[in-house]
Amino acid sequence: MSDATVDAVTANGWYVTGLDEARAAAELWLREHEDEFFLFLRNLVLTTLVLDESYIECTGGFPRLIAPWTMQVVRDEHGFVTGYVQQVREVVRFEPEDIIHIVLHPLADRAYGSPKIATLVRTLLAKREAELFLYQVFMRKGVLSKAIVLKQGDEAWSG
Repeated sequence: MSDATVDAVTANGWYVTGLDEARAAAELWLREHEDEFFLFLRNLVLTTLVLDESYIECTGGFPRLIAPWTMQVVRDEHGFVTGYVQQVREVVRFEPEDIIHIVLHPLADRAYGSPKIATLVRTLLAKREAELFLYQVFMRKGVLSKAIVLKQGDEAWSG
């Protein structure tokens, strides 16, 4: 389904608007970087569909998608965006003008456009870490010391 959506979004290509000189420069750039731009657009659509939000870094020569689970919006006491923080191996700070934040379905009951998935991020990250841990254990041919099997939801057997 996501591939069909991406195909629908990119089927008609793109149209550049603006002043004549700027539009001509943008059209020339797009002709030279068409494949890169198509992949960027495809990844942007997929990320936004799957994770309900996207972050685009605009500090270099070509826009770059940033993994949404590594980003955090920094706001002041009035709710205005004062910056963005990316937490990977080290903390990277961005000014508000350096990032384009796209939220597909902001919740009406949450202030300032929080995506629906924002409440599930910790759960999803914990699940991912648990899967990675189990993968590493079994790849090393390790055996877990204890296993718990649920029977009918309330009875447990451990062995």
